[in-house]
Amino acid sequence: MFKLFGFRPEKILKAELTTGAVYSPFQYFSDYPETIFQLVFSDGNIAFDLFFHFDHNGHVLGKTAIGDIPEKFWTHHSIPKLYSVLQRSNSTEESFNNLLRRMHFAAGNSAKLWEQAEERDRLKSMFSAQPIVIGGCGRSGTSLLLSILGAHPSILALQTETYAFYPRPLRSGKIRNQIQHQAGKETARRWCEKTPKNVLAFDQINTFFDGQVKIIHVVRDGRSVVTSHHPNHIQKYWVPVDRWIKDVEEGLKFKDQTHIVRYEDLVTDPPMTLEKICRFIREPFDAKMLDFQKHTTVKHNIAWGAGASVRPISAEHVQKWQAPEHAEVISELMANEKAVNLLEKFGYIQD
Repeated sequence: MFKLFGFRPEKILKAELTTGAVYSPFQYFSDYPETIFQLVFSDGNIAFDLFFHFDHNGHVLGKTAIGDIPEKFWTHHSIPKLYSVLQRSNSTEESFNNLLRRMHFAAGNSAKLWEQAEERDRLKSMFSAQPIVIGGCGRSGTSLLLSILGAHPSILALQTETYAFYPRPLRSGKIRNQIQHQAGKETARRWCEKTPKNVLAFDQINTFFDGQVKIIHVVRDGRSVVTSHHPNHIQKYWVPVDRWIKDVEEGLKFKDQTHIVRYEDLVTDPPMTLEKICRFIREPFDAKMLDFQKHTTVKHNIAWGAGASVRPISAEHVQKWQAPEHAEVISELMANEKAVNLLEKFGYIQD
């Protein structure tokens, strides 16, 4: 077994992600194969674990550590050829889901995130303007807004959800990979990332960027959300009542530092809604956003279904929750006091 900074791991666990799979409880998804390694160190006097998350090319997407971490691990920023060394090492196969859980548990309980400031500075150096991060409960229109913003000349909208910031900002390497993969929009001066579960990490995202970030929270009528079927899972409702409540409530905890966009306003009055968004992100309004399907860099998204392409802004789905077949789940929603309070708060029902 090899040594890392003088320490020999007691064991190495390895897990590989299969493309197209969705992993719970994070609903983590990737378009490309990925690998996580867990290195376990214990010599009687010190015990700690290191986690490394690599893309299919062996580039580090993220890393974290937990335990009695020697200072040299926090301060050493380059571990050359580690991926190839780990691939050749004697390792035990694990499920990706298990290592993903452990890595996030480690990040959530570690005193600090590995190279957090350095990773932030790398991202900041790539563009001149503050990044834009979008979050909101699933099936609320986050993909639509990303695609619309992707039509703005100054914004490079990342085409896939990165999960870089949820549940903690420990995978910013995925942002850098996406930016490099999409290179070519010469007018762009900032990037925009959308992962719905960002809504559960708004505070940490703001901290990661030291306040130099524009965060947008997309909210949709809960009755529409809980009656929405994911196009790749049309046999079942996608978002439970409790998830809609939790996601919206978590997003509202950070309402003073975010811009809230109602999906219904976006599709029924795009010009006014997009004008407000542009003022928030400090960009001039561009009419290409109203005809975004012709100009956006985000023309496909998993939220629209396999093989589906972007379509013009439409309000056709605003009232679909009223269909008789949804009566049972709507009754469940309306019987929940928290849900009713949120519907009232956003003007979806009258007190």
